Amino acid sequence: MISPILPGQHRQPVEYPDTSAPISHPTTANACFDQIEHRADWTDTDWRQATYDMLESLQKTFPDISIVQGSASDSASLQALAQSLGSGKHLVLSPEWVEQMSQGPEAFEKGCQTLLHLLRSLRASDATGIYVGEKTATSWTYSPKSSAEERMEQAQKLLRWFAEMNAPKEEKKCPWLQEMPRNYSTKSKYARVARATSVSQVNLIISDIQGAINDLQGVAMSGSNKEAAQARRAIRSLRTLVMRATRKISYLQAEQLLKAKKKRAEQEQHQEKANMLRQLYSKQHRKRRRADQATATGGITQRPLPSRRCKNPYNNYLTSAVLSTPPLPEVSIPSGGGTGGGDVVLGPTIAL
Repeated sequence: MISPILPGQHRQPVEYPDTSAPISHPTTANACFDQIEHRADWTDTDWRQATYDMLESLQKTFPDISIVQGSASDSASLQALAQSLGSGKHLVLSPEWVEQMSQGPEAFEKGCQTLLHLLRSLRASDATGIYVGEKTATSWTYSPKSSAEERMEQAQKLLRWFAEMNAPKEEKKCPWLQEMPRNYSTKSKYARVARATSVSQVNLIISDIQGAINDLQGVAMSGSNKEAAQARRAIRSLRTLVMRATRKISYLQAEQLLKAKKKRAEQEQHQEKANMLRQLYSKQHRKRRRADQATATGGITQRPLPSRRCKNPYNNYLTSAVLSTPPLPEVSIPSGGGTGGGDVVLGPTIAL
C-alpha cells in the first residue's frame, strides 16, 4: 500500500509488487497497481510533502533509475537535456507534473500509479530515459560516441588547451579576496598599548603602528573615495596613538627611576627619603594607570558595511510547516545546447 507521510507520523517502508516483467500502459482494468486508501484525516495533509516523500521512496526502490526534475519545452530542448544526462536510466519529471501531483488525494493517487508504470517500463525496456510532461510522456534512447569520435574530441581539447597555455595571461584576483573588506579598526592597537608594561613592549608596538600607517597611506592615495576617507581617518587615529605611546614611555621611565632611587634609599637606611620616593612612585604609577585606561577606551571601529542580504518577498506567505524532505535534484540544459557526448533518438509520445 502506498501512503504519504502525514505530519507527526514516522516513515514506513514502501513495498511494491514484482517489477521483473514490463507492464503495458495503465488502464482501469489493470489491477497490478497498489491502491491508495482514502482516509478522513487526510483533509489537512501537506500533499507537496507527501509527493516528495513518495518520490524519495521510489528512488530507493528503483536505485538503478535516477529520478530528477527538469524542463523541456520542445523536441530540441529535450534532446539537449538527454545529451546532458548521458548514459544510464533517467526519469525526468517536469515541474508542472510535480505540481499537478500534489494538488490532492485523487491527483496523488493517479500520479503514483503513473510513476510506477513508467519506472517499471523504463527498467524493462531498452530506453535510456523518459520525460514526463504535464499531460504527456516521451522516451529517448542515448547512444554514446564511438571510440574514434572520442579520440578526435580529446585531440581537439588538447589543441585548445595548448592554445590557452600559449596565450598571454591576464592577472586575475580571486573573487573572494576582492570581496573581503579592509579592516580600518584601531581598537586592538590601542588595547595593546594600554596593556604594555615595559618600554621594550611599547617600542615594539610603535614600530608595528608605523608599518600600518605606511600601508594606509598607500590606500589613501590609490583607493576609492570611500576607502581613502576611512584610511585617512585610521591614519589620524594611529598617529594619536603614537603620541600616547611615546608619553607612556616617559611615564614608565619615570617609574623605573623612582623605583631605583627608592630602593637605594632603603639600602642606605634613609627612611624619610625612602617614604617620600615611595609616595612619588605611587603617584606616578596612578598617573600612568589613568592614562592607560583612557588609551584602552580610545580608537575607532570598523564602520559597518551595508547588508547585501535581500529581503525575501515570499516570507509573508510561508507556513509554519517546513518540508522535511528536500526537493528533487534539478537538471538544466547547458548554455551551448547539448554536450555532444552522443546521439539521442526520441521515442513516441504517449498521453498520461
